[in-house]
Amino acid sequence: MVTMFWAKLFVILFALSQLAHSLLTPLNIDIPVLHVYSVAVFGGVMGLYYWIGKMTGRIAPEWAGFLHIWLTIASLLVFLVPFYMLTILNLPVNTMDYVGDYAILYKWMTLGRYGLLLSCGYCFMLMVWTMIYGEKVDANYWGRSAQGLEWTVGSPPPAVTFERQPTL
Repeated sequence: MVTMFWAKLFVILFALSQLAHSLLTPLNIDIPVLHVYSVAVFGGVMGLYYWIGKMTGRIAPEWAGFLHIWLTIASLLVFLVPFYMLTILNLPVNTMDYVGDYAILYKWMTLGRYGLLLSCGYCFMLMVWTMIYGEKVDANYWGRSAQGLEWTVGSPPPAVTFERQPTL
C-alpha cells in the first residue's frame, strides 16, 4: 500500500518536473536539477519500500510509511510553491542574496529543504528500525499479486539459493 502511494507521488512529481522544465529551460539548469530528484530519489524510495521485506526478512509498519509520505509531501509543497512563484517572476531561486519583498518566499523554500532533509533522515531511521525490530515476513508477503522466481525463496534469501547454477 505504501509502495503504491510512492508510485503515485512519483507520477505527480514527474508531471510537476515537466512543468518546471518549461520554466527553467532559459536558465540552463533544468536537466541537473529536475531529473535527478524526480526519477532517482522517488523511484528509489518506492523500490526500497517494496523490497525491504525481501532484503531483510522484516517489513516496516504501514503507519510509519504513510508518515514518511506525508512528511515528504508537506515538505515538497513548502519548497515547490515558492520555487515556482519565484521562477515565474523571473527571480533567482538559488542565491545567497534575497530580493527584498520576496524574502519570505526564500525562507519558505529553506524550510521546505530542511523538511526534505528531515524526511530523508526519518526514512533512514525507519529502515534501521525495520531491520532490527520490524515484523517478520514469509517468502511471499505480497500475496498472489507477486508472481516471480524471487518470491519462491525465503525472506531474506539464503546465501546459496539453488543447488546448481542456472544455465543460459
